[in-house]
Amino acid sequence: IFDLKKAMAESEDKEFNYVPRRLRTRPSFDEVMAYLERVLQHGLAGNPVDYDIEVLNLEISCLSFALGPCDSMSIPFLSNGNDYFTLDQEIEVMKKIALILEHPLITIRGQNLLFDAHFTLARYGIRMRNVVDGKITMHDTMIAQGTLYPDYAKGLDFICSMYTDIPYYKDDGKTWFRGGDWEKYWRYNCLDSIVCSEAHPQQIADLKKHDNLPAYERQVKLIEPLCYMQQRGIRVDLKGMEAERISLEKEAEEKQELLNKLAGQALNPNSPKQLQAYFYGKKKFPPYKDKGTITTNELAMKRIARQGCPEATLVLDIRRIRKLASTYMDVNKVDEDGRIRCSYNPVGTRYSRLSSSASIFGTGTNLQNWPHPALRFLLADEDYVVYTQDLSQAENRIVAYVGRIPQMMEAFESGIDVHSLTASLIFRKPISEVSDEEGSCILGDGTKSERFWGKKANHGLNYDLGYKRFALYYEIPERDAKVIVEGYHRAYPGVRQNYHAGIKAQLRNSRILTNLMGRKTLFLDDWGDSLFKEAYSCIPQGSTGDKINEQGLIFVYYNQDLFGPVELLTQVHDSISYQIPVSVGWKKHAEIISAVKESLEQPFVTSYGQPFKIPVDTVMGLNFYKEEGIEMKAKKWPSTVDELAALLEQNYAKLTAPKE
Repeated sequence: IFDLKKAMAESEDKEFNYVPRRLRTRPSFDEVMAYLERVLQHGLAGNPVDYDIEVLNLEISCLSFALGPCDSMSIPFLSNGNDYFTLDQEIEVMKKIALILEHPLITIRGQNLLFDAHFTLARYGIRMRNVVDGKITMHDTMIAQGTLYPDYAKGLDFICSMYTDIPYYKDDGKTWFRGGDWEKYWRYNCLDSIVCSEAHPQQIADLKKHDNLPAYERQVKLIEPLCYMQQRGIRVDLKGMEAERISLEKEAEEKQELLNKLAGQALNPNSPKQLQAYFYGKKKFPPYKDKGTITTNELAMKRIARQGCPEATLVLDIRRIRKLASTYMDVNKVDEDGRIRCSYNPVGTRYSRLSSSASIFGTGTNLQNWPHPALRFLLADEDYVVYTQDLSQAENRIVAYVGRIPQMMEAFESGIDVHSLTASLIFRKPISEVSDEEGSCILGDGTKSERFWGKKANHGLNYDLGYKRFALYYEIPERDAKVIVEGYHRAYPGVRQNYHAGIKAQLRNSRILTNLMGRKTLFLDDWGDSLFKEAYSCIPQGSTGDKINEQGLIFVYYNQDLFGPVELLTQVHDSISYQIPVSVGWKKHAEIISAVKESLEQPFVTSYGQPFKIPVDTVMGLNFYKEEGIEMKAKKWPSTVDELAALLEQNYAKLTAPKE
C-alpha cells in the first residue's frame, strides 16, 4: 500500500522531483569541527540529533550526523585503508563527538541504537544516556518499526521504503565491501542518518494514532540497561566448562561409533546428502519435506525415530550433544576477562520479549537459551550472590484469567499445583494420587511422570497445539499425544470456548490484540488457522515480557537510590537475574529483592475488570543453576525485612559451607 501510494503520487506529478538532500562527504578537519558545533547547537536547541556509525575491523570507519532530513555529513576515519585524520585531529573529533553523544540535554536518534551505544561504550568509553530526569533522550527507528508493524521487516531499508522518497541504496554498503569506492560508502553513511531523521517523526505519529506510544517508549527505555548488561557480562567457570566440553565430545564419539555400526557405514549426522541416501534410500522411509524441499532436519529425524528407528534417534542425540559442546561449552566464546557476553535485541520477538545472540564483537552466544544443566558454569563474582526472580507460571495464569477458565482460576487462587491438577483431570484420578516420580506414567517411553505430562499440556495446549504436533515435539506416539490433548480440552473446555474464541473475536473486530500492559499488536497475515495459533500466545507472552521489562529491568536500572548495589546480569523472558555484593549487608539484600518482588507482583487487570497477581519466586545462589541454589517461594516469603535478612544469611552459610 505504501509503495502503491508513492507510485500513484509520482505518476500524477508530471514534474515530480525527489526531495533535495545535501550529503557532505570528504570534509576537511575544519569543516568537520564546524559541522559538529552546528550539530551540538542543533541538539541544545531541543532538536533530535540523528546519527549512524559504520564499523570496520572493530573500529568506527565513518560516522554521520544529520541536521534534519536534508543535511548530513559523514565523518571518515579511514580512506583507502589509511587514516583520514592525523592522530591529534582524530582525538579532537572524537572528543567533540563524545560531547554531543553524552550531553544530557541532547536527544540522540538512530537505527538499532543499542549496537551503536554498546560499541562506542566498549571501544571509546562514550556513555550514551537513555533517560535523563524522566525524559527519553534516545530514540530508535528499529524499535518504533517493531512496535508498529511486528509482521514487517525492521531494517532501515524497509523503513526507508515506507517513509521516504529515497531510492533504494542499502546495497551500496554491500558493494563497498566487495571493492566499491569510498565516496559511495560515505554517501551510504549519510543516508542512514537522513532516513532516521525523516522516518522517525512519521513513526511517532503512527504510534500515537494506534495508541501504541507507551509500548514504544517502554521498549526504548531498555536500551541503556541492556547496554549495561552487554558490557557487564557474566563470570564463567572456564575449567568446568572445558571439562564438560571434553566429556560431551567423548559421548558424541561413542554415539557416532554406534550409529556407524548400526548403519553399516560412516554416517555424518550433519550431511543432508548422506542422511537422505540412508533413510530415504536404503531404509525406504517416505521422504519428509519442508516447503516442498526434501529435508533431514530435526522434525524429519523425530518422525523417523518415532517409528522405532534407533539410527534417527542417534542422529538427534549426536546433533544435540555436539551443539551443546560447540555452542555453549566453547571457552573461545568467553572474553579475555573470563566473562561471557551477548547482544540483546529489544524487538527480537513479536510480542515484547527480548532475544539475544553472540556479542557484537563476535564472542559469546545466546544467553537466554542456555541449556539448564549448563547454568552451573555461569557464576556470581567473588563475594557476590546471584538472585533470579521469575514470574511463577505467568502464561498459564494469564490464559486462565483472560479466558475466564474457572478450574484454572480456582487452582491458582487456592494454591493448588496446577500441573498436578491438569494431570488429575487428564488421567481422571484424584489430584492426591497424581505422581511426580519419573517412570510413573506409561505414556511415551514410560520414563516420565503423570505431573510431567500435565505440565507439558499446560505449556503447549493453551495455544491450540494439535496432537500430531504435540507428539512430534515430545517424541511420543500420536495415540498417546491424543490422550493428553483430548483429555486437556475435556478438562478445560474454556480454553477453546472462552480464550480462543475471545482472541478470534478481537481479531475479527480490528486485527489488533491488546495485552495486559496496553501494548497493541497488529496482525497482518492471511486470515485463518495459522494466524489464530500465532495470536493465541500474544497476550500471555506479550504481557509477561512487558511486565518483566518495565517492572523488572527498567524499574531496577533507573532507581539507583534503592538499587545502587545491584548489577543486572540477564533477562530470560519471565525472569531477571542480578548480583549483589555480600559486603552491603543482608538487610540491604532483603530490601532489594523484596522491592523487585513487590514491583513484579503488581496485579494485572483483565478487560472485564478482574485483577490478579502473578507470584514471584526467588532463587539465591553462587551460580545460575537453580538446583544448586536455594529457592524461596512467594507463598512462604518472610513477613518482615529483618526475617528475610536472617533467612538470607542462613542460606548464604549453606551455600558457602564446605561440600562433603
